[in-house]
Amino acid sequence: MNWYQIKTEEVLAALKTDAHGLSSEEAVRRVAEYGPNRLAEEERIKRLKIILHQFTSPLIYILL
Repeated sequence: MNWYQIKTEEVLAALKTDAHGLSSEEAVRRVAEYGPNRLAEEERIKRLKIILHQFTSPLIYILL
């Protein structure tokens, strides 16, 4: 759905809210239903692994 192409009233109706936002009770209910609005944490890549990965390309050996 292209939200930018829809009228404001239709977006608000689809999201079941109004121009004033969610009430505190509704916000608590949605957090309980959908969970917190957080991005999943990615696995951190160690520096040594990044450096070693640089040498997997044959072009690197030509440049060296």
